[in-house]
This record gives sequence, structure tokens and C-alpha cells, in this order.
Amino acid sequence: MTIWRIIYAGIDTNVLQCLLDNKESNVIGLARLEFLSRHTWNPVNWLFQIVYILRRRNSCRHLETPLAFLVVCMAGLLSGHWRRYASYLYVLSRNRIPIYEISPGSVDIAVLRRLAPDILVLNVWEIVPQKVLACFKRGAINIHPSKLPKYRGALPTLWSIRNGDHESAVSFVTVDEKIDGGQILRQVPFYIEDHDDWRSIENKVDVIACQNVDEVITEFMSGKLTATGQPAQCGSVTAKYADYQRIDLSTEST
Repeated sequence: MTIWRIIYAGIDTNVLQCLLDNKESNVIGLARLEFLSRHTWNPVNWLFQIVYILRRRNSCRHLETPLAFLVVCMAGLLSGHWRRYASYLYVLSRNRIPIYEISPGSVDIAVLRRLAPDILVLNVWEIVPQKVLACFKRGAINIHPSKLPKYRGALPTLWSIRNGDHESAVSFVTVDEKIDGGQILRQVPFYIEDHDDWRSIENKVDVIACQNVDEVITEFMSGKLTATGQPAQCGSVTAKYADYQRIDLSTEST
């Protein structure tokens, strides 16, 4: 049985755990997430960041493990996205997964070339440089929470809510030089109910991603998936990520 060597660029703990549990894949690394290193005044958030730095440096294991457990125990004192991703931190620390830089301007190119991974799985709003994609034997698969070509770009679920959509989809697409413009490998639709808000929609996306990601990777790598191009005439894009900083998520519902 062929074991696919994967680097995961994402923040979804459940998808990461699915990849780790899949006997046909080996998660050999994670992409560094810049926003987890942003400035914060919360001392428990600092503790989170210390663990993340230790994992990135792959040093001081005797210190990293108890600190990661402490972060999970004190998760209620974390603030912002640090609280949301406490379990993510614990999973990557417990499994001793290396962290690599794939962002423009600070890329571990030499390391990636030496690793020669099979595929990059994207599940985050990152633009990956072509020189990084070239390090992967089969490129990358992007998990995008919209019915592409509709809502290409960051956080499309918010636009689904704002525009009163009653249906969306989770799209598994290849990655090229265009933002969310690759070929569609699989598209799984779901309904948006009147009571749904951004969090319940993200939960639906999470379930669909977990149910499909392993099979999509296996069939893509074995050549069993037929990719289809996106219709050019009906595409749309979302705003830049910085624009979302002004949105009050507590008011976003259908």
C-alpha cells in the first residue's frame, strides 16, 4: 500500500485528525500559521505562543509537552482565535508534527525540496507561492467552503449568509496561480437553513471536509478522480481578509 506524504496547511483540528488517522497518508509537517504569532496582552495566549514556537523549533520537548497540556487545561482563559485553536495546538504537539514556513518572503524551500512531499492540503486563507507548490510531487488540494466558482477568496461563508443563499458547497480543488481558480475534484453541496449563522455553517463545512478529505486525496493521488474546470462566466470573489476585521460575527446570521 502506498503511503502519501502530506503537509497540511490549515486550522481545522478535525480535518488534521482525519489525516493523521488515515492509514494511507502520513502527515510529515504543518504550515506555519502567521496569525497565531500576533501580538497579544493575554499571558495565557503567550503560553500558547511559546508552545507553538517550541514546536516550530522542534526543541525542548521536555518543556513543550507539559506546557501544551497546560494550555488545554487553561483554554477558558485564552482569548480570540487562541482559544478556538487550543485543541489544534495540543494535537500537533502530541504528535510531534514539524512546522514549516510556506508564506511568501520566508519559505523553507531547501527543507521542502529535501522532504519531497507528495501533496499539500490547504484548508486556510493562504496564498501559496508557485515555488512552494513546485516542491510537491502532485501539487496541492484546496478545501474551499463555497460552491465554486462562486465566492472565490477568504471566508466565503459570510457572503453566503449576507446574500441570503439557501445552498452552498464544500469544493475540493487543485491549486494554480489563480486564487481558488483550480480544477474541481469534488463538490459536496449542503443547505443553509434560516436559523444558520456563520458558526453553524462552519460546523457543516467541517463535517463534510472530514467525511471526504481522505477519499479525495486517495483517489486524486491514484488517478481515479476526473477534474473539471470552473465555468469562467459565473465566478465571483470575496473581499480581502483585512476587510473582515470590521465585521461583528455575532450579528452574522440568516
